Amino acid sequence: PYMNELKQLQGSLNLSSTKISKFVESYLQNGAQSFGGVFSVISTLLLAVITGPIIAFFLLQDKEKFFRTSKKLVPPVFRDDFTEFIKIVDQQIGGYLKGQIAVSAILGIMYWPCFMLMGIKYAGTLALVAGILSIIPYIGSFAAFVPGLIIAFQSSFMMAVIFVIVWFVVQFLHGQFVVPKVMGNNLQLHPITVLLVLLVMGEMLGIIGVIFGIPIYCFVKAVTIYLFRKFKKRYNRFYGEYGQYEDTEFSKEKYLNKK
Repeated sequence: PYMNELKQLQGSLNLSSTKISKFVESYLQNGAQSFGGVFSVISTLLLAVITGPIIAFFLLQDKEKFFRTSKKLVPPVFRDDFTEFIKIVDQQIGGYLKGQIAVSAILGIMYWPCFMLMGIKYAGTLALVAGILSIIPYIGSFAAFVPGLIIAFQSSFMMAVIFVIVWFVVQFLHGQFVVPKVMGNNLQLHPITVLLVLLVMGEMLGIIGVIFGIPIYCFVKAVTIYLFRKFKKRYNRFYGEYGQYEDTEFSKEKYLNKK
């Protein structure tokens, strides 16, 4: 008499077991994919952090030899331009990386005693994080500001107000006096350009693109300006009677618009 009920119960059990097996299978697959993605990001970041300084060290050790060897591969007619190009790249990229590290370290040193005097929790950690993240222009400072504000709010509202005031006063002093002295104005990059570069390179290369996006952009900019000025010279040579292009010389001084 209970045959129909037993069949329905058996069907329900079979359906439930199928759903459970599919859920477990999907859960394990998603977990494996997530773990693989996290492992890939961490391994790529560690590889860049560990191997980058090693490669840079050996390149700096033999930079003159590397330059001479590279120059031999360039056709003689382009060697003067190649020398100027290397000077510009060295000034732009090398100056940016060294300057950015220096101004980031100075910013962390400026924040540390201020946070200590405020009595905010984790003052040393906050100053260290602010200094490290400021290597990434604009975005890094905001990323360090948010957790600091949350920690200040946990103490009191007045502590949060003091934190905001101290943060922006230090940022103002750092931007007005430290950055111009250390970095100079040789990069000649508009803030909007910097933000767009960070957004695009971050989307393309992740954290590596955010950190090295500006140096990559400086390199691409130098190549583009060199090629366009070569084109303008060629145009002036053949069609100059119709009007000539200006700013066709490619040298470190001309590139940086120095008089």
